[in-house]
Amino acid sequence: TWILVILMCTGLTSCSDNGDEQQNIDIELLYGSWYYEEYDDGEWYEFFTFHEGGRFENYWEEYNNNGTLIDYGEDTGSWEYENGMLTFPYEDEIVSVYIISLSSETLVLGDSEGATMTLYRAYE
Repeated sequence: TWILVILMCTGLTSCSDNGDEQQNIDIELLYGSWYYEEYDDGEWYEFFTFHEGGRFENYWEEYNNNGTLIDYGEDTGSWEYENGMLTFPYEDEIVSVYIISLSSETLVLGDSEGATMTLYRAYE
């Protein structure tokens, strides 16, 4: 659910209507680890690892302006991809985001309101 929370609550930019064009997405580029950083009122870091077969792992950390850890957590679950939508089914809700673009280095996600989030490939 943190993907949707970030898309709805953080510094987002608008994008064009996602229904205008359907890009050809090579979903195999999704496999591996990605990170997101935001510096607004403190710092937010989030890491995602997408596995072939539809499993994911997620870890996040939030710090206030003086660098003190406020919150952190982790989540695991499943993901599905169909018709440009990345879906995370949970017991009590389904979270869906558009894959606006996906390359070997960047993953841009968007919601139905036009908010976007750019993640970057994490290398070890």
